[in-house]
Amino acid sequence: MGFKDLFIVTEKKDVGDTTSAAPTSAPQPVPYIPPVVRTTVSNEDFSLFREQLEESLEAANLPTKQDYMDLRKALVNMNGLQMDEATKYKAAFATLQSVGCDVAEIVESFDYYTNVINGEKQKFDEATQSTVSDSVLEKQQTVESLTKKNTKNAAEIKRLTEETTSNQQQIAAYQAEISAVTSKIDEKKANFEAAYNAVKSEMQADLEKVKLYLGNMAPAPKTKKSTKK
Repeated sequence: MGFKDLFIVTEKKDVGDTTSAAPTSAPQPVPYIPPVVRTTVSNEDFSLFREQLEESLEAANLPTKQDYMDLRKALVNMNGLQMDEATKYKAAFATLQSVGCDVAEIVESFDYYTNVINGEKQKFDEATQSTVSDSVLEKQQTVESLTKKNTKNAAEIKRLTEETTSNQQQIAAYQAEISAVTSKIDEKKANFEAAYNAVKSEMQADLEKVKLYLGNMAPAPKTKKSTKK
């Protein structure tokens, strides 16, 4: 499922064929009112976005190389063990070290995996922008156009009373759609940012702990033995 599928795309409603009776007095043009932004974080969206970020990290894991993701998995497998954090990190690293991994490789891999979730964030931002273009901008332009038209039509009350009434109904419908879509998009963005920041913070914390707990465990550089001729 792509990021764009997570947004609600409303269908256009034809509210031009109204059968409402014409008002006895000239209606006033309805001004364009920007939608109220409502930003909330829901557990459902947060869990969904976090799952997608975790899946992207797992898909990017290099099977031929032991790095941060392998250390992370080892730490998860030790969650039920009664030991302090430093001991867990050292024990998890010992498993990787047995197959040739060192601390420098783990630290190096943080940049690689950060780029992975940054790529997912870029995809999300592009999907958000595309959704805004598809679901909001066209309707917003319609609202602004109709509002200007109503202002002009006010001078021709007799001939344009019926058309102005229809336009007002369209404006109200589009404003309701814009408010609903904009609120949903802002909610999705807030949830993604929360999930992204949570994962990135955990990665940064793990990086600091790797440096703190494992930094002095890097093997000493090998020196070449001199040979006498």
